[in-house]
Amino acid sequence: MFACGGPADPGPVPRDSLYALALSLETSTGAHVGLDVHRGNPTLIALFYASCANVCPMTVATLQQLEQDLPAEQREGLRILLVSVDPARDDPAALTDLRARHGLGPHWTVARASDDQVRELSAALGVKYRALADGEFAHGAQVALVDAEGVVRAKVDLGAQSPDALRAALAEL
Repeated sequence: MFACGGPADPGPVPRDSLYALALSLETSTGAHVGLDVHRGNPTLIALFYASCANVCPMTVATLQQLEQDLPAEQREGLRILLVSVDPARDDPAALTDLRARHGLGPHWTVARASDDQVRELSAALGVKYRALADGEFAHGAQVALVDAEGVVRAKVDLGAQSPDALRAALAEL
């Protein structure tokens, strides 16, 4: 979904853009935004859930280190979007708590969407996850880098790969 009308209308997105998905996200502040919330900036997108004890904190820490290691100009332009796979529990209060626990900066958006919309995003990203009987989720640490128009330029599984591929792809944007 993208903004419509007026002089700020960025126009249509490319056909292969994730921003063509009509997803509605609710952020940690309770604001409702589209998946294109960071259109115009390179954005790292990852799926997570706030009560995760292992993979998600490692993913967040790795992305924070990647962000910190970037040259100032790249760091200023980069955005990071985390979308919860557990929207039933990850309400705005839980998302706000996660932001505080990890000290996430202003370029980070933490959000949730409906189960169906999270599945749609995960399919578009090629990310698999599933709910377990104990309320946890089986999932990996995949991160996608999209360009300013939402086209995926790199994908990395941080559980098996170095974030160097993300750094290299960012340098090319």
